Amino acid sequence: MLISNTASKCGFTGQYEGLQKLYDKFKDRGLVVIGIPSSNFRQEFKENNDVKEFCEVNFRINFPMTEITNVIGKEAHPFYQWLDNKYNYKPRWNFSKVLIDADGSVKETFGTTIRPTSQTIQTSILEVLGK
Repeated sequence: MLISNTASKCGFTGQYEGLQKLYDKFKDRGLVVIGIPSSNFRQEFKENNDVKEFCEVNFRINFPMTEITNVIGKEAHPFYQWLDNKYNYKPRWNFSKVLIDADGSVKETFGTTIRPTSQTIQTSILEVLGK
């Protein structure tokens, strides 16, 4: 699984396209990409329907997206609390990415500036998928 916190009004919003390309390229081999819209960095719509429409219209996203979710702070989703407690990891900005392997462990984390289609991420995905 590749999980990314997302935001529709962020300068990195173009990464939706890269996340979709990864999903298209590796989904038949078992990769699941999950987008988690978050307004923690104040760059997301207020309504889930607006996020859904924005992603479908502008990027034709068809990988799973959650509802708007807190990814940092006291109200962070339990998944992000787990990342912080077990791996000392929390997103520092939108489009921070976490690669989870088949046994549910964090394989690697990638910061905002690492594009989803980068060789770094694709190499890690291939390792998780068993090439």
